[in-house]
Amino acid sequence: MHTAVLDAISMHYYKYHAALDSVPFYCSLCHFMGKTLREFEKHVKGYKPHKTAVENMVKEGRQPAETAQYIHKDDNPLQLGEGHLLMLSLEESRKVWTARQKVQSTSDPTASDPLKEVPGPLKEKEPTVEMPTLPEIDLPEQEPMEYDLLEEILGGSDKEAKRFQDDSREEEKLDVAKRTLETMQAILEATRQNGQLLTCLNTGIRKNTMVLEDLVRQGRNNERDSLRRWADERRRWAEERARWRTERNRLERESQPAKRRGTLKSVVRRLTCTEQNFVTKAGAQRMASQLGLAIVAPDTSPRGCGIEGEDDSYDFGSGAGFYVDATTDKWKKNYNMYSYVTKELPALINENFKVLPDKQSIMGHSMGGHGALICFLKNPGLYKSVSAFAPICNPVNCPWGQKAFIGYLGDNKESWKEYDACELVKKYKGAPVDILIDQGKSDNFLADGQLLGDNFVAACAESKVPVVYRLQEGYDHSYYLMATFIDDHLTHHAKYLK
Repeated sequence: MHTAVLDAISMHYYKYHAALDSVPFYCSLCHFMGKTLREFEKHVKGYKPHKTAVENMVKEGRQPAETAQYIHKDDNPLQLGEGHLLMLSLEESRKVWTARQKVQSTSDPTASDPLKEVPGPLKEKEPTVEMPTLPEIDLPEQEPMEYDLLEEILGGSDKEAKRFQDDSREEEKLDVAKRTLETMQAILEATRQNGQLLTCLNTGIRKNTMVLEDLVRQGRNNERDSLRRWADERRRWAEERARWRTERNRLERESQPAKRRGTLKSVVRRLTCTEQNFVTKAGAQRMASQLGLAIVAPDTSPRGCGIEGEDDSYDFGSGAGFYVDATTDKWKKNYNMYSYVTKELPALINENFKVLPDKQSIMGHSMGGHGALICFLKNPGLYKSVSAFAPICNPVNCPWGQKAFIGYLGDNKESWKEYDACELVKKYKGAPVDILIDQGKSDNFLADGQLLGDNFVAACAESKVPVVYRLQEGYDHSYYLMATFIDDHLTHHAKYLK
């Protein structure tokens, strides 16, 4: 018999008829039986009972073991050979299976099975081959169908069996090719549908993005409107408070005898600050009271002017007036902090408070330190003394100053020098001065080239203008520097305000 035919028959027997203890391999999870390990590698994914058993274990909360643990090998399986096969002719095979069908369809449970009369060599480990004597059974005339094919396989020559095997393989290849083609067509159809779905998703995303952009734009507009209304309310409240204080002071002056006026101290501050930063963080009130100093803390810029872009960045516009009188069209109406600090504010204080008009000094922090230095150097005699904490000393050469000057003063760099302390000290012709500066040594803006204190010290040395420039170990750009050394600065100013 041809080897391929014997292999096919033995594989069929092991898979569907043999007992577990007589097959080479079997799976203890799904009772799959086979002849080779290769079959078990395939059955894990393709044998539905095995997949179902694994899914049931997962549902029950049990962890499936490795596939190798389920495979059992019989060291002494039943070995099939040609002696185990019952060789029947086409006519004999037809009679046996027709009789089998009649026995299965009869209602008599005692009817004998014709196959039981056929010797069963498959039940023996070491079978003996003998041809059975079959009963004579009259069979109806039928078309040969697969019996002819079976006769061709079992009774034909090796050449015919090989031809049948080759034909079977060709049919199998055609079947595989057909299934592959169907799979590719299904994949192409799914890809097309997914492409349509992605197109719909992209359209939906674009629409949602447009809606979100509109919402964000509307939110920003509402935020600007709210800030503008808040600024207007704050300005009106400040004006009302100023009017009330003015009226109160007038009534006090009329009802009380004249008293000796105290001294005036102007304090200007850093980027992003308001008048409250110095008042709440510097801790200057106690020493100022002991020395008899009046402290004035103006804001760092106009507020709520409604100028486009004034609230867009921390270092320009609101909170960053840089104590210049702007000359560009967009800013010149409102941003005149230099004139406000040197003219408008002193006049307002002298009119409403009991101070000495000719006794005032100025100091500041960061951008306010820049403002204090330039206001002092541009107006010899107006201020009795000046001091600063971590000032921006050379704004024409640092990013903060360049951005502010371009916006407020335009591209003419010669006009920038009128608001640069290093340039002003070089041409200072006023009375002798005594400048005090404290700078934190750990100030990151000093390292980034925003403050440039060394440039101011060099300019003072060149112009022979005295300056005390103290580098304080461990201090950065915060208000801790001012809170620590504020007493030194107030004492410094008090010497000139007596």
